[in-house]
Amino acid sequence: MKFVLMLICSICLVPLAMAQDLEIEEDGEVQTGEIIIEKDRKIVLPQARKLYEKVNSPEYEIEAATFPGEFKIFNYSPATQLPTLRAAQPKLEGTQDDVYNHYVKVGFGNYSSPMLVADMNLITNQSRIFRLNLDHLSFGKGAKDGKNSGSAYTNAGINGKIIGESITFSTGVNYSITNDYFYGYQPGLEVDRSDIKHKYDFINALVGIEDNDQDNLVDYSLSVSYESVKDNYAASESGVEIGAGFNYAKTIFIDNEAILTKYKQTSFDLSRSFFRINPYYRIEAGEATIDAGFSFTAISGGVETFGSSTIFPFARASYSISEQVNLFANLDGGMSFNSYADYARENPYLMDDLAVLSSRINYDFKAGAAIKPAQQFALTAYVQLQSIKNMGYYQNMLPDTTTFEVAYIPGNTSVVEFGSKMQFDINSDNQIGLNAAILSYSSKDVTDFYNLPTSRVELIGNHKIMDKLSIGWQFNLLGGIKGLASNGLTTGNETTTSMSAITEFNLNLDYQINDRIGAFLRFDNILNKNYERFYNYPMRGLQVKAGVSFRF
Repeated sequence: MKFVLMLICSICLVPLAMAQDLEIEEDGEVQTGEIIIEKDRKIVLPQARKLYEKVNSPEYEIEAATFPGEFKIFNYSPATQLPTLRAAQPKLEGTQDDVYNHYVKVGFGNYSSPMLVADMNLITNQSRIFRLNLDHLSFGKGAKDGKNSGSAYTNAGINGKIIGESITFSTGVNYSITNDYFYGYQPGLEVDRSDIKHKYDFINALVGIEDNDQDNLVDYSLSVSYESVKDNYAASESGVEIGAGFNYAKTIFIDNEAILTKYKQTSFDLSRSFFRINPYYRIEAGEATIDAGFSFTAISGGVETFGSSTIFPFARASYSISEQVNLFANLDGGMSFNSYADYARENPYLMDDLAVLSSRINYDFKAGAAIKPAQQFALTAYVQLQSIKNMGYYQNMLPDTTTFEVAYIPGNTSVVEFGSKMQFDINSDNQIGLNAAILSYSSKDVTDFYNLPTSRVELIGNHKIMDKLSIGWQFNLLGGIKGLASNGLTTGNETTTSMSAITEFNLNLDYQINDRIGAFLRFDNILNKNYERFYNYPMRGLQVKAGVSFRF
């Protein structure tokens, strides 16, 4: 409760102007000509955090070249393998009758895999934007014991944004269901499919408001989000997250975050909370920009062995050597709040009575350079150094390795990451993007960091071959992963095994038959490897899907 009071006090710095009525354009007609649903108008609900990842303030980077297709950081989903390639839809110019705001894509593939993508956009004018989306992908069977390794994912959401002269109001509701099976059992073991089913229900809701009056000296934002997750056993978690931001004359900044959750399992019921306030002052001198302040974080309700609050210096700096080269550096630290929802999204094979603990970031330092030698090319390279207490990783349970626990390292773990990001618009019809990183982990407490990759590469491209034909491709690499092996009968015989690197190549062909109808052919995992993201869980080989798309 004290954390909530602290947040309320800090939010009081947000001006009362937030209570103003929205001033909306009265013109309710859709204008003729080109209508584009910009990506930044889409409501994005809170995303899952990684096991050791805290929410960092964005570093200064030169803006990358515009990438028209979907360019997502590779975050491999073993449960659903959702398509990450979606060809950019051509822009249509002309009269009102030529504009299509709705898009439906249906298809079917091997492994008995139907798919559906539907986006319905309602634009009453440029100030009112509403979107309804529905996605489904399922596999009737997988790489092991047929239906026992099937999976399904369904997501439905509605969101909207109302843009006024002074403030912007955003809202969204999202519901998703995942169905998976604990098929990581020992070969030859007979199981009942109904006994190994694992289902998750996720609900997200978000309401946000932000100032968009460029003439005001004061800028502010406030968001409230709700999230709940429940499985078909006894696990459930629900929580509320409140975020607020404030700045005066782009010189004095205050960022706030508070999280309250209720986590239930078979043998316990736990209430947890997290609070963070990050005030800082910005100094601009020539080509240099420096932010200096502190981060105060606090947690309660958990069983962590370290202190309940921390205060750490916060610093962020950038320096423009030229119009093409920018150097940046960040320093931060504090508590990192982990939730059951975070883990459930990343690993669908979790054990009962899973321990959920927070981590402490002793320090988080990141430095690098952003280079943009031409309008069509942008490159960012960085190094990140972290020291984390109570860092978690996924480890197979023993002796039965079918399920996973989150093992926490009690001491400090050093994480070093070298990474780069690149986007290259060769021309308006050909674009290439790269996201790569090399990671290392070290700790006095453990020698093997199970299921954590040490290398990650995503290379993606979109090419328009002719007026109606587009090709998208993606190469993913995830390497250096180790698993904990056991005979599944007794403890004491477990061994560490190095898992084969995930090397995945996907290809997508889109052909626009006419303005309204298109056809697609998609190939996933062309190399046809039954790789494992989590030990004992082989993934599907070559997947082929074909279907049609409609715009109206």
